[in-house]
Amino acid sequence: MELFGVEMEKYFDFQSSHFMVNDNLREPVHGHNYKASIKIKSKNLSPSCMLVDFGDVKKILVKICDELSNCILIPQYNKHIKLMENKENYEIE
Repeated sequence: MELFGVEMEKYFDFQSSHFMVNDNLREPVHGHNYKASIKIKSKNLSPSCMLVDFGDVKKILVKICDELSNCILIPQYNKHIKLMENKENYEIE
């Protein structure tokens, strides 16, 4: 069955900080400007021949980008990092 797909050309921006830790690197916290986009594919179109309502998609992406903006992205599953929750805060060792 043929897949119908759409790639949105609009990018959604957010700014966040991160750091990297591995066997040979201890990178300090620093920030970047990020861009998010989305690809949507489906085997079926709606009865109105729409793949998706872009207004709904935009609301979801804006919400995700707003939640990521001005945050620190922590590599939670990195074997060199111990992440501990302390009440409403986190401690990183």
